[in-house]
Amino acid sequence: MESQRGEDNLSQHLDIVHQQADRLYSTASKLPNAQDQQFGKQLVELRQVLSELRSTEERLIQEHQALSSAYESVQDLCKQYQETFDLAPDAYLITDCSGTIEAANPTATAVFRCHRNDLVGRSLSSLIAPHHQPFFRTKLNQVNPMRREREWEVCLQRPTGEWFDAAVTIAANQDGAGQVNRLYWLVRDITVRKEAEEHMRQVQVQNVELVESDRIKQQFMATVSHELRTPMNAILGFSDLLLRRFHQQYDPQQINMIERIFNNGKHLLSLIENLLDVSKLRENNLQLRNQEFDLVELVLEAGKEIRPLATRKNLDLQVEVGQVPIPVTNDRVRLRQVMMNLLSNAVKFSDQGVIRIEVQQVADDRISITVSDTGIGIDPAHHSQVFREFWQVEQSLNRAYGGTGLGLAISAGLVKLMDGTITVESDLGQGAVFRVELPAQLQSPQSPQSPQTKVEVL
Repeated sequence: MESQRGEDNLSQHLDIVHQQADRLYSTASKLPNAQDQQFGKQLVELRQVLSELRSTEERLIQEHQALSSAYESVQDLCKQYQETFDLAPDAYLITDCSGTIEAANPTATAVFRCHRNDLVGRSLSSLIAPHHQPFFRTKLNQVNPMRREREWEVCLQRPTGEWFDAAVTIAANQDGAGQVNRLYWLVRDITVRKEAEEHMRQVQVQNVELVESDRIKQQFMATVSHELRTPMNAILGFSDLLLRRFHQQYDPQQINMIERIFNNGKHLLSLIENLLDVSKLRENNLQLRNQEFDLVELVLEAGKEIRPLATRKNLDLQVEVGQVPIPVTNDRVRLRQVMMNLLSNAVKFSDQGVIRIEVQQVADDRISITVSDTGIGIDPAHHSQVFREFWQVEQSLNRAYGGTGLGLAISAGLVKLMDGTITVESDLGQGAVFRVELPAQLQSPQSPQSPQTKVEVL
């Protein structure tokens, strides 16, 4: 607006000069001696001066317009800079070379929690912790206008006396002579970040401690289980000896007590074996011993072993296998362990109805084993936890169904080791269906994996 007014005033003055010059030329042309040769020559010169004056006028107007346009651009840049400075999400401070604050944006007043007047005119060094003062002075002395200083952390003090952690970046401005005349400071409050870093550090320490604790626990379980297995085998051996060789020498009550010792010993030995298996799976020490055998024969054997338990609960055990043998190459003992775990669970959690085990050859190189029951079922919300170690639907000590919660976890780990998958389909009150799919010919023992890895839950 001001540049436009200046341009108008200049044009008006030049117009007045031209008008006066034109009147002068017109008057001179009418003088009596205008026909004089010398006088005519002067009139021609006057007209040339007027022409040059008009050309100069045009150049002045053009230059003035260019200056006005440059002035408006500078004004726009200043406005944009001020808006950027005021709306910046980070705190910005402008100081002189000694560190005295000359300007502060609104974010700076929010970070320092004070009024702008409490910052402007104050030395930035007065806001820096004493133990960071030497480093601050070093930074001031090393400021290079050709590059921006890398972000560094410093402890700052608000005018209220409160300390906080900040990340500071410095940039320098130089005058026409190449001397630094201004310093620009970007200040970020990193209190939350530092707290998060400290929390993360504590979490990492806790994770390391948990890993070490878990390692010690696994080592303890493996050691204790191994040490318990030897005396337990002795107890079972002598109990069995008493039952077989000295059966006639004891009355029924004594026989009953020896049988209880033997049966409880077998139960404890089974728990010990499970703990050892879990430890081996976790430490990647469990190896399969592959051999060729008939899967149909193995399933019939497992069904024969579990049938007395099913009969005792009045459950109908159905074994569905074809008449044709199904040759497979796998670890026979471990595959039998998987089937016995699934069948035992089916019997345990069923009070009536049917237990069914079915074998199918789903492809030339894949076989499936399905164990289904009509028991209490599993809430779909718990399907993802079914194969976790020590997990049971009922977690209380007086739960209706016993067990350690290791059977399915071990089965899942063994199935994964056999390059297979195990899935579950179930709903509360609708029974459960566990399906194991395996390669018919396992080429070589696989590297052990955690029991919870790659278990499919439907």
